[in-house]
Amino acid sequence: MMAPNSLLIPTRPDALQYADCARLKFLLEFSTPCLLQPAVFLGLGRLLRLASRQIQGGRGLFNAALSDDPIAQRRHQKPSPPYVVRMPLTGERQVDAGEQLELEVLFLGTSIPLIRDFIASLEHLGRLGLVEGDGQFEVLQAVSIGLDLAEEVIWHRREAYESLMPVVVSLDWWLEMQLPQQAPLTLNFTTPARLMVGGRPLRRPHFVQVFPFILRRVTSMLHACCGLEPVGDPRLLLQTAGDVEELSRELEWQDWRPLTNRGQSVGGFVGRMHLGGAALDEILWVLAVGTLFGVGKSASYGAGALALSA
Repeated sequence: MMAPNSLLIPTRPDALQYADCARLKFLLEFSTPCLLQPAVFLGLGRLLRLASRQIQGGRGLFNAALSDDPIAQRRHQKPSPPYVVRMPLTGERQVDAGEQLELEVLFLGTSIPLIRDFIASLEHLGRLGLVEGDGQFEVLQAVSIGLDLAEEVIWHRREAYESLMPVVVSLDWWLEMQLPQQAPLTLNFTTPARLMVGGRPLRRPHFVQVFPFILRRVTSMLHACCGLEPVGDPRLLLQTAGDVEELSRELEWQDWRPLTNRGQSVGGFVGRMHLGGAALDEILWVLAVGTLFGVGKSASYGAGALALSA
């Protein structure tokens, strides 16, 4: 039975006002056909690194460096790419010449000045093809997404990259506009989340098992990309998460199959958790930022996507 609605008064760290982000959509138009599956985009990092090496671009965009701080190395995950790609499809899709596909990418902190390198690498990948030479495409335009979800075209193909001016907002401002104001809440896992404990994946975890992964993902991204430590003592938030009421959960395991038998399937849990209780006020900002970053293996390329709804 769901708890009655209650007003949320969420808190958030002041440091988030110094964490900048930009959301862009890239419109791709295919010139050769191919069969697309989610596994193609989970491997997008490898393809973009290859493309960036060939054009001698990308710099720190595709190869994040470890922190020099030994304490930070213990506290945070190995640095992920400073951007997050939203999975553009959830199943198999045959794409023919002339068809278009939108690729949405969140750029965080240090990656914002490197958006031009991202586009250059994406354009070169289009000449190479997404799937073993098939699926060649052109990047037609880049669209910047504002806080009110208004979209503005900020770059067209063959324009100079210098003309590109994305809308940049702080995470604090984004949270001000996006945080839910009523409980209970639903935490949705919209693409497979693969979380490993003791070498084995969690298949139907409880919220208290999932929250540490979300917290570490959020704090690691903010440290690596923005130089911020928004959480002084993670143990306090972990204890608070234990007081969140898990009203119900409906989770199932889902596999994303590779295009060939050479690779392993990538599996994770999808579904939803219904959450309530006063403790949500303290940790809601972590969950909300987690909806931008995702959680678990391959989160930077669309796996482990999260959404919040009242």
